[in-house]
Amino acid sequence: MIPLLTEIFNSGKVFDEQGRSYDLHSHTRPEQCAFLQKIIKEIKPKRSLEIGLAYGISTLAILEALSSTSNQFHHTIVDPYQSKYWHSIGLEYIKKSGLGEQVTFYEKFSFEILPDLCKKGERLQFAYIDSTKVFDILLVDFFFITRMLDINGVIVLDDCSFPGIRKLARFIAMHPSFKVLDAFGADKNSMKRKMLFSFDNGMIKLIPFKKKMFPVHNFKTDNQLNVDYHCIAFQKIGEDNRNWDWFEAF
Repeated sequence: MIPLLTEIFNSGKVFDEQGRSYDLHSHTRPEQCAFLQKIIKEIKPKRSLEIGLAYGISTLAILEALSSTSNQFHHTIVDPYQSKYWHSIGLEYIKKSGLGEQVTFYEKFSFEILPDLCKKGERLQFAYIDSTKVFDILLVDFFFITRMLDINGVIVLDDCSFPGIRKLARFIAMHPSFKVLDAFGADKNSMKRKMLFSFDNGMIKLIPFKKKMFPVHNFKTDNQLNVDYHCIAFQKIGEDNRNWDWFEAF
């Protein structure tokens, strides 16, 4: 891990451009940084995207891994709240990393930027989403990212313990163009969730013709779909060739 990240983790402090200090919070932990770096070093992306910058902890880890695999990489970051809530500290640490020339930053919402990138023909091999927890906003992000993501490219979802993100993870797990490549941080609430899900399923299974009566209910647990984790990496395994009327319960 680069000295800059080690220093931040050891001190528990971050500093803005004027030298004012702030307590480190809401950040990517060292173990998850290592998980992201492992994925990047395996797939060696040249073009990557990150939604959510905050204090720049995951960004520094991502940039370190990208720079270790190629000097021709480019990383795009989207965060509408960088100056408003995060005092532009993430941008300051990107400068300190010495890799700022290989980063493009947009202080806008992802739904404002992703359609334009897609229209311009942007290609991606890696994307990391650590932003809102709202299902429909994340679904829009996923929609556009998948159109830019090359086959064998990877999209990583953080905070999958949140209901909205877990719902998206279940949807992607059922998507024929994706597979779960790897995951980090077993869900601490998975046992409780498993018991509730098993109870619901057990009751529904007693009903005759349950699949016809519950066509939008997926009877597989989070564990069976391999999405009972905090951070999940999905790999694109093929182009989207679904029929116009495709649907799988998730």
